[in-house]
Amino acid sequence: MIKIDLYDAKNDETAHYEKTHIEFGMFKKIAKFNKEVNRKEAEASLMRQKFNQGILTSEEEAKYVNMMAGSEIEDIEAMEKLIVELFNHPKVTTKSIESGLDLSKGMETLQGILNDAMGGIKADADHPAKK
Repeated sequence: MIKIDLYDAKNDETAHYEKTHIEFGMFKKIAKFNKEVNRKEAEASLMRQKFNQGILTSEEEAKYVNMMAGSEIEDIEAMEKLIVELFNHPKVTTKSIESGLDLSKGMETLQGILNDAMGGIKADADHPAKK
């Protein structure tokens, strides 16, 4: 099960949304998202090591600067889109997520939703009745 609480400033209320059934097909989308984030982190780590050693080529330097400048924003936007797709609810949109989550807990909330979705899929797949 996944759930999210989104604050609506117009009504000064927090709405609770949850979804008890996560389609198995979402596993692939979440896994692809996680794979891409991990790939970017590994690539950045390698580039950082080469940067610290002073052995980046000019091409790698440009790629490293570009990578460091925008990857976090791209990852957040991709995560928001994935969560909107997971909930498949007309009131859970990228706009409602961006305005309805508190800055201090936004990333933690989004990551928790993805973890819960993956856990739900894994728990369902590991259920004794399926073995």
